[in-house]
Amino acid sequence: MGLNSLISQIEKETEKKIQTIIENAKAQQEEIIKEAKKQAKKITQQAVQQAEEIAQNYREEKIAAAKTEEQRILLQAREEATDRALAQLWEAFVKFSQSSNYPKYLKKLAALALEEIDNKAAVALCNQKDKKLVQSFGLKVEKTIDCTAGLIVQTKDGKILVDYTFEAIFEQKKQKLKTQINTILAEKESNLKQLTKTKKVAKSK
Repeated sequence: MGLNSLISQIEKETEKKIQTIIENAKAQQEEIIKEAKKQAKKITQQAVQQAEEIAQNYREEKIAAAKTEEQRILLQAREEATDRALAQLWEAFVKFSQSSNYPKYLKKLAALALEEIDNKAAVALCNQKDKKLVQSFGLKVEKTIDCTAGLIVQTKDGKILVDYTFEAIFEQKKQKLKTQINTILAEKESNLKQLTKTKKVAKSK
């Protein structure tokens, strides 16, 4: 076999191998592309799902945060309203101590205190303004004290006392009053929410 023939045969063989390699490469490439597309689709689906989950979690977090903030605002508003109501009530106490009905009320308080102590030798403590009035009830005023109105009746040794100052009476009633006021405000809030919900339903129709 001449040199030219040998070269020609080698080239033919080489071309066959190159063609086979190319065909194999194409097949592998198609498989790689197919697998890559499959993986890309899977990754995309996972990314979408994760994005949806993140968005849902974010939405739920925002809703929860909004509800928490709403509750905080409502609680703060309720507390402020309660404080205002109690302040107005205390003003009513103060005004009553300046009314024409107060002397009768103070006399009843003194009688109740004496009954509780069950001691005729008891003494009283009151403010300077009420001193003469309390003395007119037959009670000895041991000393004057700083209070808005009312009085304290106690045994001479001070071991037993009944505090009927307006401050003490108001403090005793305060918690009960706060509970009553909070209940009323909570009912109003509930009614307002129901009204708002009804309006939203009406608009959607």
